[in-house]
Parts: sequence; structure tokens; C-alpha cells
Amino acid sequence: MAPAYFVTALADHDPQDSAFHAAVRQRAAATGERGWQSVRDEMAAATGHLREVGLENQPPIRVLDGLAMEVDDYLRTRLVELCVHCTDLADSLGCDPPELPDQAWSEVARVVGETAILRNGPTAFTLALSRPGRFGPAAAF
Repeated sequence: MAPAYFVTALADHDPQDSAFHAAVRQRAAATGERGWQSVRDEMAAATGHLREVGLENQPPIRVLDGLAMEVDDYLRTRLVELCVHCTDLADSLGCDPPELPDQAWSEVARVVGETAILRNGPTAFTLALSRPGRFGPAAAF
């Protein structure tokens, strides 16, 4: 389940200074050193493979400290990262983010909402959305 991935990833450690997030940044930097063409080629190969074999009957994959996930759930986590970080990147560059389909944002909203409920409980989540001035935002991420 995609929200369980984020609950595990976010845990109770500092998203800036924890060893876990430092390791994420190190892996990202190493990937970036290979250049955008390499990343594009890896993505094209993975996409081609999934189109060829499909998502059905794929064995679970191990991600993030051994958490096992179905491929389609893992792809939902990647969609969250893509949508959210596209806006972050655009902000840092001072430009508009790319327009992504409403269908993508709807799925991201479901994952973020489910994650917030797992982390904060349904009451806190509902009150944070329905009464933000009174109860403050629910920390999904």
C-alpha cells in the first residue's frame, strides 16, 4: 500500500538532518552525476519493460528498508514524488510547474490523504481539513 511506504519513509526522523534522508540525497546525487540522458534511458527501459510484461502477476519488490510492495503501489509513490517535486523544482527555478493531468493529482491526493490518516488518525485529518484555522494542518508529509 503506497501510504505505508510514506509512513515508513517519513517515520519520526528529521526530513533534513536524518541519516535516512541524507542517504536519499546521496543516491539522488549519484544518479544525477550520470546525467539526465542516463536517467531518461533507465526510465524508458523500465517503462518499456512494464508495458511488455504488464503489472499483473509481478512479484512484490523490496524498497525502503526491506518494505515489500506491489509494483502498482510503488508506482503510486513515484507519482506522488513526481507531482510534488515538479512543483518544488519549478518554484526553485522561478517558473510555472508543468501541467499534470487531474487524474494524476487525484491519485496523489488519495495517497497523501491516506498517509495523513495513517500518521495522524482520521479525526485529526478530518478536522485539519474542515477547520484548518482551529485545528491546524494535518502533517501528511
